[in-house]
Amino acid sequence: VVGAETLEEVMKTYKESKTASIDAASAFQKRRLENYSWRILNKASQNQVSKSNKKPSIFDSRSLSFEDLAGSQSKPKASPGEIATASSTIPFEKNDNGNGRRRSSTNPPALIPKRRPSMDNLNTKTSEAYDLQHPLRSKVPSFSAEKTPQEKYLGNKRRSTRIQHHQHTQTFERTVGKMGKGLLCCEYSDHGTGDFRTPSFVMIDNANGSSISPLRYRRHAIYRGKLPMPDAMPSIRCLSEREASTLVVTMADINTGLEVDLVYVAMHDYDAVTRRAVFRNVDTRPRTTHGTSYATSMNPNPNSTTAEKGNSKVVQKASSVSIDFEATAAPFHLIQLSGSWGRERYVAETKLTQGMQSFGSTRGVSGHVQNPFAAITIGTPSETSGEVRAFSFIYSGNFLVEAEMSEMGRLRVNVGINPMGLQWHLMPAQAFNTPEVVLVRSSEGLGGMSRALHRLFLDRLLPRNWSDAEPPVLLNSWEAKYFHVNHHNIVDMAVQASKVGINLIVLDDGWFGKRANDTCSLGDWVADLSKFPHGIKGLAEEVNAAGCKFGIWFEPEMVSEDSMLYTSHPDWCLHVPGRPRQLGRNQMVLDLSRAEVRNYLFHALCGILGTANVEYVKWDMNRPLTEVYSAA
Repeated sequence: VVGAETLEEVMKTYKESKTASIDAASAFQKRRLENYSWRILNKASQNQVSKSNKKPSIFDSRSLSFEDLAGSQSKPKASPGEIATASSTIPFEKNDNGNGRRRSSTNPPALIPKRRPSMDNLNTKTSEAYDLQHPLRSKVPSFSAEKTPQEKYLGNKRRSTRIQHHQHTQTFERTVGKMGKGLLCCEYSDHGTGDFRTPSFVMIDNANGSSISPLRYRRHAIYRGKLPMPDAMPSIRCLSEREASTLVVTMADINTGLEVDLVYVAMHDYDAVTRRAVFRNVDTRPRTTHGTSYATSMNPNPNSTTAEKGNSKVVQKASSVSIDFEATAAPFHLIQLSGSWGRERYVAETKLTQGMQSFGSTRGVSGHVQNPFAAITIGTPSETSGEVRAFSFIYSGNFLVEAEMSEMGRLRVNVGINPMGLQWHLMPAQAFNTPEVVLVRSSEGLGGMSRALHRLFLDRLLPRNWSDAEPPVLLNSWEAKYFHVNHHNIVDMAVQASKVGINLIVLDDGWFGKRANDTCSLGDWVADLSKFPHGIKGLAEEVNAAGCKFGIWFEPEMVSEDSMLYTSHPDWCLHVPGRPRQLGRNQMVLDLSRAEVRNYLFHALCGILGTANVEYVKWDMNRPLTEVYSAA
């Protein structure tokens, strides 16, 4: 229908499709046709009326060859009709080597030049020309400061774009505004401008308190290798620039001065792509605050000038990745890893229907309750076959996974930091980086997905000194001794363990302060000399002499109400002034945003790790965060 030239051809094709039998594979295509038929008929009728008066335009990308756009006149121009014929009738296409490949409805001939220009010499003019020749390559029109030839020709008219429908390459031109954004597949969706699905991000402009911030394409750049993550955030490693390529697509909202970089990294030797986003405040225009001033209430810095407050932003949601999947004949299924203590990573499967399905953590940590991982399967999940799309969030704090199916059967998946409580203030010239998400695609079911993730994480995520090392066989003192540990019984454990091939002894809870039970001494990281008269250094030496390595347990973020640390510094824990402090597992959480707290912990742990031969640390985290507030 879309390729029809006249209204009569449209009506004929539409009537044939109404009487044709429908199988499961074509059910969605028929529904799409019924939903869009009135738009197609309207467009066809307009074309029929204006066809006799329309003159070929040098700005019509379909009538120009790539060489013409790049400056060469070596090839004759092709008419729109010739291209339409080629795209609909060529069943078999030969490449430059003379070898052919079969064409079908799912593998159509591409309307691209025989030889794509190398990315190394793809300059700005070549890229613009390539985009004009291949409208499907760029689904978002450019709104750069310098107008393109199309923009100069169209003037104030809105540009048209093309969209691609699930497995088919049939396209149709639409005028921006005739169809809502909610019907489109978006790369990174904003809030409040026509897309009523869950947004990829939410940003408040302190100039007027508005959350409206539609993004448009501004520029892109391609780099060899992988751009490093800032602030030592965990991420996939890249050992050389030959291992990966990075694409950075910059989107912008010129009204608010917000720029968002969408960072894509393709790992060449692994079936994986990483995604993240960078928010930048580039607003430097003089502005005044609005009314009672959202800027004053939302900006944490009272010393900021009025102009800085007006130009500041507040990021309230920032997904690391947002992907829209086209509808399929088979239903989507969501797989998540949920559970509890002693029942970690339970595989939970949900068949997705219209509406929202989400899971995440607001505990301040990820863990056995909810794991920052999700997989989408097309059809019933299978270990050995079927299409799988997996998302692994490289982050151990609050997270949220959203899977929303629209009324058109499209599925949107957002993965990122949980927006509950997120208030990240962006002053002019500041940036906010989201954590990284690893994306994996498998056509060999869940087994293929697992193998791809395992290989990547072992090689490029785990620390290099451990990724290739044989893990030790360890014996932990907790189940054997609980809090009743001392120098003699730990050394005896080492002697007995070495006889059966165990090569690592881990001293668990109960070695510090006056830790006789779980109600006291967290935060007092000094050896209890009544239990360990030779200190941790003397214990490690005897364990080593018995033929075992030595490890030790810490829970540095925590503090007991009955401890020397809390008695000396009760304000060092997370709490809201004037409100009661909640205990969990008889303990509270230290406020690590305070420099004095970090300095204390650094020196306390160094006092143990720097004096004894400790080769393994069990770093525990047993309590979620509550009363998250800081005076720092």
